[in-house]
Amino acid sequence: MDGNGTVDMVTLAFSDAVMLSAITLGWTKTDSDISVLRYTGTSKPAINGKSISGLFSSGWELVGSYADLTSGTAKSINPLGLYSSLWMISAYSSSYGMTGTGLSNGNDYVKLGSISGKTAPPPTHVPEPGTLALMGAAAAGFIATRRRRKA
Repeated sequence: MDGNGTVDMVTLAFSDAVMLSAITLGWTKTDSDISVLRYTGTSKPAINGKSISGLFSSGWELVGSYADLTSGTAKSINPLGLYSSLWMISAYSSSYGMTGTGLSNGNDYVKLGSISGKTAPPPTHVPEPGTLALMGAAAAGFIATRRRRKA
């Protein structure tokens, strides 16, 4: 990916929501600033030909921009622990609205090496057999109490 002229991006699609936690670049040249976005929309996103402001208005959200990544070293990202099934990693652009120390436009040349993350934990379910057993025990206790009162 590079940010020379246009901003190159890589889109990652997962079958379930994933929390990305680290990015490792496999190669860098000149500078190595990146931005990470996640999709929060509900319909399938169309990204071809969109401007950066067009991405934001169609459900993409900036997770963060990260300066001066080192090739072969994992960089922690996503400090809020956000989840999505669609992620976008791009060369940095100030058009995302985030500036900071070390972030610069146009001279970032990187190759994505690897990503790290985890899937969302499954929702907790109440086990049916245990619930039915408790309801049955409560009903039996109620019936036994009523029989004692009648006797």
